[in-house]
Formats: sequence, C-alpha cells, structure tokens
Amino acid sequence: MTAEVGPWGGRGGTEWDDGSDYNGVREITLVYGDFIDSIRFIYDQNAKPVTSDKHGGTGGDTTVVVST
Repeated sequence: MTAEVGPWGGRGGTEWDDGSDYNGVREITLVYGDFIDSIRFIYDQNAKPVTSDKHGGTGGDTTVVVST
C-alpha cells in the first residue's frame, strides 16, 4: 500500500517526491543539528538499491543512518 503525505519543509525549501516505483526502503540517512537538515533514502527496486537525491540543506552536525 502506498500513502502520499506532505509536502514538508521549512521556509525557502522546495517540495520533493521520489515517486512510488519502489518495493521498499533499505536505508534512511538523516543529518541534523537542532532540526532535521536533510534526508536521503536508499530504496529497493527489483532487488537493487536505488539512492535518492539528498533532500534538504547543508546544515547539521550529526548523521544517523537507519537500516531497515
């Protein structure tokens, strides 16, 4: 099941949509300081990894990678 939510982002940001042509999410990378500055996904598409563009800015001093 695919659900669409959003758009999200702070002032001055741009909307983004990676689409729904994937079988799942393999990994999520968050970069943050006081707030989330950027997010990037690695999707699964027919058993192959597909890395999204980085969505967000260049700030943040902490990176967390969540593998699914």
